[in-house]
Amino acid sequence: MAAHPYEDLASEYVRLLAVVRNTRESEIESTARRILGRKSRYTQVSAFTGVPVVWLMAIDERESGGDILGYFGNGDRIIGTGNKTVDVPEGRGPFADWQTGCIDSLQYEGEDQVRLWTITRALYQAEAWNGFGPRNNGRQSGYLWSGTNIYTGGKYVADHTWDPNAVDLQLGVVPVIMRLIQLDQTLTLPDTPIPIPAPPPACVSDASWLQTALNSLGQSPPLIVDGNYGRKTRAAIRAFQVAHGLEADGMAGPLTRSAINKALGMNT
Repeated sequence: MAAHPYEDLASEYVRLLAVVRNTRESEIESTARRILGRKSRYTQVSAFTGVPVVWLMAIDERESGGDILGYFGNGDRIIGTGNKTVDVPEGRGPFADWQTGCIDSLQYEGEDQVRLWTITRALYQAEAWNGFGPRNNGRQSGYLWSGTNIYTGGKYVADHTWDPNAVDLQLGVVPVIMRLIQLDQTLTLPDTPIPIPAPPPACVSDASWLQTALNSLGQSPPLIVDGNYGRKTRAAIRAFQVAHGLEADGMAGPLTRSAINKALGMNT
């Protein structure tokens, strides 16, 4: 049995997807548009394995930046060279073309055995692909969430060496997948939520985001998400501020919103 079964994590992904906000918008936009330019590369592999095109796009970008000579499983530049992989998984190949190597990688990891690909399943398979190490160290994975408010830092800087202060500078697969789906509706997976836009800095206009975030953090009774910065919302914010050692003024200023984002990232 897996250490972190999908059934245990699916609801967490749903909760985080409801409140995720991009923090590197221009980079996400340019990356997604660049990836769409090579969409045809993934359709043959998807038809053969059943793995969604959008998942292949995001993982390939993360592993090798879409290098046509890179092995899908680890980015080793072996395609068409007659060489085998040297990184994990090592000894794969040689492969004459990218598609053959990609299919080998997916079959080796069992991705072709997934029968129902939803958005939450795609996130789970991506996290499992890279490993649950960040989760085991109390952090959300940069492999998934880097480039969003969910990621709070920490990464492996070498094999088996975790650095809680290191920052993953690559974009995670979540903001890439979500932007690809926004740009190309044919890539949509079942249960994909409508993204919540990043709130502006003013308190009143981001009330819906605050209400959704506080509900995700266990607000009881749950707030009605109506965009109205009313008495109940202010009371819930004051309660959050008291619990987190902040000035309890009921106004979601920068310190309060930063604490909410941090709590969302750690609330697993």
